[in-house]
Parts: sequence; C-alpha cells; structure tokens
Amino acid sequence: MTEYMPDGTPITVERVEQALDCLAEIMIVLGPTEGPACLPLYRRLKDEITKLKADDEAMAEVRERVRLLDKKRGKDRKRKLSPE
Repeated sequence: MTEYMPDGTPITVERVEQALDCLAEIMIVLGPTEGPACLPLYRRLKDEITKLKADDEAMAEVRERVRLLDKKRGKDRKRKLSPE
C-alpha cells in the first residue's frame, strides 16, 4: 500500500533514497563527534527503502499471478495489471 506525505505526495524509493543521500552529507559535515547521532535515522531510512522495494516486488508477483490465472482461464481482464 502506498503511503503518502501530509501534502499528498507519495513516499517512493527514489524520495527516500534522496533523503538518505542528504542525511549522509549532513552526517559527514557534522563530523565524527556529532554525525553518529544521526545513525538511528540513517538506519530507519535504509529499512524503509528495503520495505518499499519488498512491497514493489510483492505487487509485481501479484500482478504476474493474476496474469497467469487469466491466461489459464482464457480471460481478458479489463482492469490494468501494471503498476500505477
């Protein structure tokens, strides 16, 4: 299920990757004393990327399963099976 920011913008792998890049730069600027304080957030963003990628892969499996089921049944599904 796609999650959204308060402004309605979807949270995507690309957006979280950009946030991770920004955070990494900030951590380096903060230096070895203060930079490590951001590690919990860094780990959280990495975990979120892993979760989003797993969700994308699972939905791709779902679409393929339905496509094969339709083929087996000789059905021409009207709704779109590709990702939004």
